[in-house]
Amino acid sequence: MTIDSYLASTIFRTGLDEQSPLKPIRFSLAITVAYILMVSAYIWLSGEVALSVSDSPETLATIERVKGRGYVLVTAIALFLCLHFTLTVIKKQHNTILAQHKSIIASERLVMAGIFSSSVCHDINNIMSVITGNTDLLTYSKNLTD
Repeated sequence: MTIDSYLASTIFRTGLDEQSPLKPIRFSLAITVAYILMVSAYIWLSGEVALSVSDSPETLATIERVKGRGYVLVTAIALFLCLHFTLTVIKKQHNTILAQHKSIIASERLVMAGIFSSSVCHDINNIMSVITGNTDLLTYSKNLTD
């Protein structure tokens, strides 16, 4: 029996086969669709406002340039915040996994030390039983010859 097949049939595998409830493709698709809808609404509405406010083509061109640069700046800040949040969560989960891994290794070392010490104690007990038995036999044998 290999170790993997043994572990697959024990309680040690509990929880490893569970799947995350988060569906990255659905979540990403929903955010993308929402982003497209918000950007489309912003472009249309801001274009209508710029057209009604401007009195000349030069003023409209200036408004559109400012609006474009502002849009790029705002979306860059939003992207930075989303990435920072996501990477912070990933870092926390990674640190948790590392801590759990170190804890498992430490507990395995303690288990191995316990197994080794119990084996040594058992062997010493066997030797002590032989010695005690032989001394008892010697004691009884002296009593028999007297």
